[in-house]
Amino acid sequence: MPTFTFTTSITKGRFDTEYDVEVTYSAERKGPVEIIDAKCPVHLTDEDFDHLTDIAADRANDDYADWLADYGDYLFEQARDRAAMSYVPAGAL
Repeated sequence: MPTFTFTTSITKGRFDTEYDVEVTYSAERKGPVEIIDAKCPVHLTDEDFDHLTDIAADRANDDYADWLADYGDYLFEQARDRAAMSYVPAGAL
């Protein structure tokens, strides 16, 4: 299952201080998302995690589609490289 990372900000505290949060999550195709890690300089509440999960769910389809496209490119390049490595010019043997 691929993992994805994004950065967002949350507002916390009496003075509405804004903090950056780096979120790592996993997602399956059209499946649920799971927050793996959320790095923030302040404590995150359950409500904060719910909000981050909602953001991850909104991003999941696009992130997964990008990952699939990149993976498809990788497989194509691997097949092309294998074919190039196995090519023997006529009369070379």
